[in-house]
Amino acid sequence: MHKGPAFRKGHIITAHDVAPLLDMGKANVYVYDLSEGYIHEDDASVRIATAAAGPGLQLTSPSEGRVNLTASLNGLLKVNSAALKQINSVDDVVFATLHSNLAVGRNQPVGGTRIIPLVTREDNVHRVESICREHAPVIHVKALRSMRVGIVTTGSEVFHGRIEDSSARCCT
Repeated sequence: MHKGPAFRKGHIITAHDVAPLLDMGKANVYVYDLSEGYIHEDDASVRIATAAAGPGLQLTSPSEGRVNLTASLNGLLKVNSAALKQINSVDDVVFATLHSNLAVGRNQPVGGTRIIPLVTREDNVHRVESICREHAPVIHVKALRSMRVGIVTTGSEVFHGRIEDSSARCCT
């Protein structure tokens, strides 16, 4: 048995769809006519995630109104927590992330956003987009870089063998 949506958003129901709908126990079909000035949860979450995301991130497709952000590389997650707080103060909007300054791996989920009702006022999305422009990027991943390091030993006690060089042991 297939689990998931039988029809995708925008599908036009035809006479061929009646039998499968009845097989799913759907004797009635309700059509929601989106009022002007309102936006569907999927469209809202895509716009919010796109506005907030900076380099080092990729977005998932919306699923039940939620868009997840995942790291596109190994790096250090950076989150502007003040901007995130402003975003979460906008009606209907929820945006959650892992903590800033956390090492993350490629393809690791680092955050997600959604709106709570099925639809929200488009003004709410405009407010979030404005916050994101003002504080861009709200969330991003800084790439980790390979670096060469060295150890400098001062004094001659190690050179003359008077004491053991314990730092050399840790790095071999």
